[in-house]
Amino acid sequence: DIPESICKNALSETQQFFERPLEEKMSISYENSAAFRGYMPMGVENTEGKIDGREQIEYAAEYTDLCGQGNENEKKQFYHRLRSTNPWPDDVQPSLRPVIMDYVTSVLSVADQLRESMCTALDVDAKDIAHLFGPYNDNDPSFWSMKMVSYPPVV
Repeated sequence: DIPESICKNALSETQQFFERPLEEKMSISYENSAAFRGYMPMGVENTEGKIDGREQIEYAAEYTDLCGQGNENEKKQFYHRLRSTNPWPDDVQPSLRPVIMDYVTSVLSVADQLRESMCTALDVDAKDIAHLFGPYNDNDPSFWSMKMVSYPPVV
């Protein structure tokens, strides 16, 4: 179970962010991130080629090794640019990061419980697949991604 307070805090902090002036929200613009993380203003995101009427923040697992693992050739793979950090609005809303990371930690805990339950149901020892999940040398975390979205009221 995820405590209700964690969910409420995440929703409240997210709402507070979207209520900020555009200039403050753009301080974490996705345009500054090669990994496509950060704030996207209204009219930028699209679904099936149609502009969505929403603004959003995209976050994902943060990597301490931004170049990737392996030999030099593997480190230069184009998709390694997705290994990145998240642009947090610490200058304008320092409370957002800890609250969202509490939420992420809680959701990942539920995911761990689900994985263990599926292993039990399939008669698979969870230890046999543990290397596929979680930190690897503190550089390769379990991948997660999330979007915090705000749709304007319809008038």
